Amino acid sequence: MTEEIWVPVSFTYVEYMKGDTIGQILAWFSLLPNFTVISFIPILILRRDLTTIYFFIGMLLNEGCNQVLKRIIAHPRPLRTAASAVQWSKFGMPSSHSQFAGYFTAFVLLLSTSGLMK
Repeated sequence: MTEEIWVPVSFTYVEYMKGDTIGQILAWFSLLPNFTVISFIPILILRRDLTTIYFFIGMLLNEGCNQVLKRIIAHPRPLRTAASAVQWSKFGMPSSHSQFAGYFTAFVLLLSTSGLMK
């Protein structure tokens, strides 16, 4: 059995198996929160409305809380395979992606029930 080769996406550390097209597409999709933050900068400059500002500040606070929780919990990421001894340099719990999805869902629900979406 040959060893699987994992390739990181260049400006972050998202890996996919070499030759796996679906894995590569999903690796790029996992970077959507990063692109969301970057896309908010021109929106903030052009619109300057409170809803957008609150969402952006909430995203920054959410990420800050995530980094603090990762250091407090300090739970290592799972090994790739049972035979693998590769250790990750960053902690995996809580998941940044899951926490962002929870924040986004809560924000949209609160926004839609507050009457601000018109």
